[in-house]
Amino acid sequence: GSDSGESSSPSSSSRAVLVGMPGAFTTTCTKEHLPGYVQNAQRLAELGVDRIVAITTNDKFVNRAWATEVGLVLDGKEEEEEKAAR
Repeated sequence: GSDSGESSSPSSSSRAVLVGMPGAFTTTCTKEHLPGYVQNAQRLAELGVDRIVAITTNDKFVNRAWATEVGLVLDGKEEEEEKAAR
């Protein structure tokens, strides 16, 4: 990628903010880190950000449960990644 934050994918013109979080369901991530991104999603969109992507150290099962609890939308790529791992 470049310093501009644009995706390095040649077919993509989207911009994303990638946020690493230590762990789903931790108090710090759930109550302190994540809400700021949710609250500022509109402002980020005005700056050209199409997606806010959060990654954690957890497996897909924990991430799915956390996403449901905090109201996040999963990207739907779990099945693709699972098939590729076989």
